[in-house]
Amino acid sequence: MWIFRTAPRSPGDERPVTTARLDLSRSSTPTPFTPGAGNPYASTVPVAVPAPVRPRRRPALLAGALAVVLAAAAIGLVKWLPDGDEGRETGAGGDAKSSSSASAPVSPSPAGQASASATPSPKASTAKTAAPPKGGLIDPAGIRTAVEAFKQQTGTTTFANMRVYDEYVIADIPTAPGAKTLDTWQYRGGAVKGTGAAGVVRAGDPVMDMAALDWDRLPALMDQSKQELGVEIPSSRYLNVSPWLGAPAIRPYINDPYGQGGYVLAGTDFKIKKVYKS
Repeated sequence: MWIFRTAPRSPGDERPVTTARLDLSRSSTPTPFTPGAGNPYASTVPVAVPAPVRPRRRPALLAGALAVVLAAAAIGLVKWLPDGDEGRETGAGGDAKSSSSASAPVSPSPAGQASASATPSPKASTAKTAAPPKGGLIDPAGIRTAVEAFKQQTGTTTFANMRVYDEYVIADIPTAPGAKTLDTWQYRGGAVKGTGAAGVVRAGDPVMDMAALDWDRLPALMDQSKQELGVEIPSSRYLNVSPWLGAPAIRPYINDPYGQGGYVLAGTDFKIKKVYKS
């Protein structure tokens, strides 16, 4: 499409007429408008263009957290499941304890703390000896029976001390002739057994040969002790044969149901030296 335009002339202007021709068919796309182009008064201040908004990543974060939780749960489940040996049942005649005991960890003993197995035991087995008298062990026959039973296990009748009850006897005996270390032994029901270490002989205390004492004098000492302590019917009694202030001594302890009584101090001659009432 063509458009013709003639420029106007003023009166007296003898220049030839100028005709302009515009071809509109060659350009169908309009020229974009640029603000301020060709305008000297247009603003030159730069306009801040907002940064593009990034999409939120909340779904991705939630998916990552869920994966961590599932992984932790899977690890805990694997640790909780029993081992192959523990999960299987034992066959006929099998030992159900063998597999569990083999897989169980052994906890180390704390530093500085002695293990129970470190304490030596005088004898692991219990030896059967003569039966005790029916009347109890606090009499001549009962004590002699117990002393002889101890001798069969230890090879000596020399003790650091001995406590005699109606049902049993306990003695602290040197671990070897002349040794200061002691083991505790018990005689009960005709059997002797060692119960563990008892320390050492105290300085200044003598050991006593229990077989050398005249135990036939014991019944008279027990009767006299009841009279001195004012106990008619004893509810409890025992005999302590051990050093007292550096000298061998025999001390019967006797009490009634009301807790009245006490003990007497006698020498190896079975004569009372002093009375201690409770």
